[in-house]
Amino acid sequence: MISRFFILSAIAFSSVAAQAQLISELLDLPTDISRIAILPDAAFKFDFVNDIPARTTGAAGFSSSANSETMPATIGNDISITAGFLGPCGFNTPHTHPRSPEFNFVTNGSLITGMIPENGAQYVFNEVFTDQATLFPEGAIHFEYNDRCEPVTFVAFFRDSFPGVNQIAQRFFGFPSDVLSAALGIDESEVQKIAKQIPDNVAFALQECTTRCGISRANQPTKQLESLVAAGPASNSTNTPPNSTTTTTTTPPSTNNTNTNTTTNSNNSTNIKPNSTTNAISNGNDVTGNLDVAGDDQNKGLIIGLIAAVGVMGLGYIVIAVLALFRRRKGGKGTARGYVRTGETFAPGGVYDSEKYELPSEHLRTPYDPPSGSH
Repeated sequence: MISRFFILSAIAFSSVAAQAQLISELLDLPTDISRIAILPDAAFKFDFVNDIPARTTGAAGFSSSANSETMPATIGNDISITAGFLGPCGFNTPHTHPRSPEFNFVTNGSLITGMIPENGAQYVFNEVFTDQATLFPEGAIHFEYNDRCEPVTFVAFFRDSFPGVNQIAQRFFGFPSDVLSAALGIDESEVQKIAKQIPDNVAFALQECTTRCGISRANQPTKQLESLVAAGPASNSTNTPPNSTTTTTTTPPSTNNTNTNTTTNSNNSTNIKPNSTTNAISNGNDVTGNLDVAGDDQNKGLIIGLIAAVGVMGLGYIVIAVLALFRRRKGGKGTARGYVRTGETFAPGGVYDSEKYELPSEHLRTPYDPPSGSH
């Protein structure tokens, strides 16, 4: 039995590795012709029901996606499709697609749909019947659920070969508990209790539907919850997943001045997180940023360099001002030497009106003046 398990695991691993290698080669090829040349004919066909790696399964149904990861032939074609198989009261929980809008076509039965595109936008609600479709804009939070006691199937079209999907509840509770506590206005212990109850997608819908159809909502799987929770803003360590056993994580003193011990009991009797933002502040740690010595030296060097540059620029301006003043004074003296008076002094022997310009007694004689009586 054990050997069979290892054989199946080895086969699965080799299949995944081969698929990854094929995707890498397709992404490097420049044209569709070159991509088609390395793909077998079967690569252009997809089984939405039996292709298990493409499925996302919950208690009330499953969805299956043909995209660049599960169907490499979509690479370069900017298209992907997700087929949803919702059982009675099946609920495709609120989610977004970060890289594409969604055009959702109902093949049988009907779906209740709702969306909120963004902050400030109104809530859009519809019931979509067989052979009808609805549009969800790119990035809009939306959901679909089957309000009937019979299965429903839909086909969702995307304009990207890997549009991505972000399940709101499961991903939201992947944030640190102290962040969620502040965002929701509840105690951290309550955050853990809520997180443990988030069902996998596809989940069961409203209580009214499950009661009407005789379905129990209890014991739904919760494996899709974000298990690896990032540390709070004041820490570099990693929080413990909610369902794990008691663990301890210690940050080496060489990388952080604060030793970190994180203990989480599976029964939630204690939930001590010294790494949270609140505890970091209460312990006197500098949450806004502890610059190391190297960082301080770099900042000081930058400041000194800026001061030196400003000083050199100021000295240059002073030198330019002194040179400009010197040239102005030098130019003024040259202009004064070049100035001459009008009248007989300017043109000796010329005809001029002496009374208009100066008195005869004020005439200046020069060696070039004609002798007296020569007129």
